[in-house]
Amino acid sequence: MLTGMTVTTIKVPTELREQIAELARERGTTQAGVIEVAIEALLRRERLEAARRAMQPPLPEDYAAEARDWQELSARSVRRAP
Repeated sequence: MLTGMTVTTIKVPTELREQIAELARERGTTQAGVIEVAIEALLRRERLEAARRAMQPPLPEDYAAEARDWQELSARSVRRAP
């Protein structure tokens, strides 16, 4: 999976570093392997989202505005829920 490795130092919060280390231990891989898989997953999700948007027909602006209003209202009500 990893080829041509270079030593690089990055600053991350301690909690994130611990999460990466724990995932690496659980999966029997390196911390670099965990980061690589995470980046690949993010890029894949972004490509799929771009493809989904490209295949979606454009909505009339009034419908799109109403849909945004409903999404915003829904998001606010979810945040208020106990």
